[in-house]
Amino acid sequence: MSENKVTGAIGERYAAEYLQSHGFRIIEMNANSRWGELDIVAEKEGKIIFVEVKTRSNTLKGKPYEAVSYGKLKRVYRTIQHYILVHELEKRAHRLDVIGIVLNPDKSVQELKHFENVGF
Repeated sequence: MSENKVTGAIGERYAAEYLQSHGFRIIEMNANSRWGELDIVAEKEGKIIFVEVKTRSNTLKGKPYEAVSYGKLKRVYRTIQHYILVHELEKRAHRLDVIGIVLNPDKSVQELKHFENVGF
């Protein structure tokens, strides 16, 4: 597994722990389809929350959440629409959140930022 994949997996684990500690119930992690992958699918207060997680081991190339471009959002929204159809969630309220994580050299969390209801 590449270093980026390892860093990403560590970040997703931290994000899931953070969400659970804030009252979210994790439904699924790494939900794959032909359209792409959803890092975390969660639920809180009856709403389905799709969470895109970006993790970096340093900020030399910017903050992790800055990597969530318009094009990335478009791909994630297409994947969300597919997930909603396949799981028959059309009547459920939903939103997209982004969690950006910066890790310390020892892989502990240096910074975690949660952005709710991200759109374009």
